[in-house]
Amino acid sequence: MRKRDKGIILAILILFPIIIGMGILLLIQMDQYQKHTPVSANGSLAVEGQRIVNEDGYNFDLKGISTMNIGWQPEYVNRDAFLTARDKWGVNTIRLPIPTSGSHGYCRKENREVILETLELGIDLAEELGMYVIVDWHTLNEKDPNIYREYAIEVLDYISQKYQDARHIIYEICNEPNGSRVRWKKIKAYAEQVIPAIREHDPNAIIIVGTPDFCTNLEGPIKDPIIGVDNLMYSYHFYAGSSMIRRREEFQSWAETGLPILVSEFSVSETDSDGTDAPAFVSANHWMKLLDDYGIGKVYFSLSAEEQTNAMLRADCDKRGSWSREDLSESGCWVVDYYKDYTGRYKDTLGVTELSTSASEVDGVTADLALESYGSEELGYSSFYKIKIKNDSKNDVENWRLKIVFDDIIEMKDSWNGSYLIEQNQLEITPAEWNHKVEMGEEIEIGFIVTGRDLSCVLEMQLQIESGN
Repeated sequence: MRKRDKGIILAILILFPIIIGMGILLLIQMDQYQKHTPVSANGSLAVEGQRIVNEDGYNFDLKGISTMNIGWQPEYVNRDAFLTARDKWGVNTIRLPIPTSGSHGYCRKENREVILETLELGIDLAEELGMYVIVDWHTLNEKDPNIYREYAIEVLDYISQKYQDARHIIYEICNEPNGSRVRWKKIKAYAEQVIPAIREHDPNAIIIVGTPDFCTNLEGPIKDPIIGVDNLMYSYHFYAGSSMIRRREEFQSWAETGLPILVSEFSVSETDSDGTDAPAFVSANHWMKLLDDYGIGKVYFSLSAEEQTNAMLRADCDKRGSWSREDLSESGCWVVDYYKDYTGRYKDTLGVTELSTSASEVDGVTADLALESYGSEELGYSSFYKIKIKNDSKNDVENWRLKIVFDDIIEMKDSWNGSYLIEQNQLEITPAEWNHKVEMGEEIEIGFIVTGRDLSCVLEMQLQIESGN
């Protein structure tokens, strides 16, 4: 055997186990990759009581994002986009809105093939990446879902039959029914005709039914629910810039009934955002805490680069995936911070209750603040606070000063027993001429009313004092 041949054989003997080892390592990594996806970890989802649970019966926290309608913007239905959402943003569910009417709607014959291709691509990618997917029959402009009911049955029958063995699909059968004549009775009748098309092929998938007034009214299904259908939920939508205290209180009263609810669309913007409205992070924070308290899943709208406040991407971002934080809008950063559980705006107000209190103590002198009441204003909400300053020290104190930080910008409506200076979300209070001195054992009371876009909650209060003679 020639020396050259021996060298080749020796090289093969050395490299062969290395190649085999790398192959085995790659297979192990792929196996681990498959085991740690949302679907592989949770399996088939179901509705138990009010909540979504996984196949082991544990509560499942549905954290989703929605694309724009896939007839108009199909470009975000791609593997890179879904993978980024899953691995960088903490998203476990993708919502795919199927437009019904309009130039891009399924009900126009020339659009049907490309819409179904995009829908199936999204479903297949979600399955590959172990993510859940919401097939959303996105009724809107037609108001009454019964108008295109036959098309809804056609699509949902086709998809549920093709993917009858899939365990990652959720069906949303009518997005945002609306109009004064479209009440729950009509929506329920529609649902009772559409649901069998799905159940014929898939007896267990979760089905979401829309509700009146753009999915903001749950009175109907509470009083007259659809019966005889398992794994059924009702949708609720909110846009934090337009849905403040009264909406949250109303929603909470409905959640208290135990109705199975999924927030299949929400945003930090106003309902009809044109990009000029500021993100309503304070209102959104309160909503998130409310949803978390009741274990209600949620889907953010939308994954887009539109010049709208709700868009997750910057308007100048032309990337279709592999986004960095610099590609996200301010709203997008908020969503990712919440879904990934970073220390962000949501965490700043987690411990602040609707009727907030705060206290500060310095050398035996205490300041106790309490939110006494709140009410609606023409352009927002007013919050009435009282503060009691009590001197339990062994000295008189003079020239006390309070610094208070709120969770959003405020304006002063009324105040008494002190001097008040506001800068953005910070309030500084100094004594009036007659109460600058607080003697031993004495207690004084001050108060103020501030206004803001939402209920103004105190994040921090600091007391400063000077000792008297």
